[in-house]
Amino acid sequence: MSETIKTGNQNPEHECPFDPNNYKGEQIVAPEGSFYWALIQLKLGKKVHRSDWADKEQLNFVPRRTDTEGKFDYLSHIDKSNKYGNWAPWQPMQEDLMACDWALMQDAIKPEPGLESGNLVFDLKLDIIISSWGAQRTWGYRGEKGGPAYNNSLFGSLNMIRNNTDIKTVTAFYVSDIADIYQKFQYIHFHFFSEKMNDLRYDSEIKEKTLQVSVDNVTYNLGKPTTAPFDGELGWMATYSNEQNPAVDELIKVLQQVGETKRFYCVWK
Repeated sequence: MSETIKTGNQNPEHECPFDPNNYKGEQIVAPEGSFYWALIQLKLGKKVHRSDWADKEQLNFVPRRTDTEGKFDYLSHIDKSNKYGNWAPWQPMQEDLMACDWALMQDAIKPEPGLESGNLVFDLKLDIIISSWGAQRTWGYRGEKGGPAYNNSLFGSLNMIRNNTDIKTVTAFYVSDIADIYQKFQYIHFHFFSEKMNDLRYDSEIKEKTLQVSVDNVTYNLGKPTTAPFDGELGWMATYSNEQNPAVDELIKVLQQVGETKRFYCVWK
C-alpha cells in the first residue's frame, strides 16, 4: 500500500493545501484525497469518486488494449459512470485536479434477490495482483489450488453462501489484462473442483451449459465456456471470452472493483 499524507478540507471547492516541507525528501508522496492519489488508486485497479458525486458516479481506469483485428490500439484512459450507472470516457475539469475530496468506493453487498436466484451463491472480496514483470494485472479472486502450478498466486477471498450444485470448491474467479499483441480477447476464469471429476461425460456437460451470473441485481449471460482440467485432472477451468459477448466485458468491470465485496448468483442452463 502506498504511503499517503492526510489533508484537511476547509474550503467549499475542497482544494488540497500545499506545504513545500512535505516534498523535500527523495520520495515524493501523493496527499491522500488528492487527484494524484486518486490516479494512483485507479492504476491499481480501484474505483474512486468525489464527495459530492451521486452514488453511482465513479471513475475506472481502462488499460491500453489492441483491437480485435490487431490493427491498432485503444489507448489507456479513464471512464466515468454517471448517476444512472452508464459509462463514458472522462476528462477532469480544473476543479477536479485541485480537489482533495477524492475517496475509494466503499464496500457494499446488495440485498439478496432471493435464494431461488442462484444454484451457487458466494461473496467475493475483490482484489488485484500484478505480475512480477509488471506487464499484466489480474482482478477478482484466486485461492488455494486456484489454477495451474505456474500461476497460483493467491489474492481476494471467497465466502460460500449457498451451493446446490455438484461443485465442491470454487478456487478462482478472475480476469486478466491482455498480455501481448497475440492475445485478442479477455477471458473470465472460473476454476473449481467437482464431485463428478471421474465422470467422463462431465466435460461435455459443462460445455453445453450457459452460465448466467447476477451481481447487484444485474444479470450477465456469459454463454458457453471452453474447458480444461488442471491439478492432475482433479480440477476444472471454465473460461468465458469477451469475443462478441458484451456481457463478459460488463462483468469484467465488476471484477475490477478492487476492495469491494460483491455477491455473485450463478445459474447454469
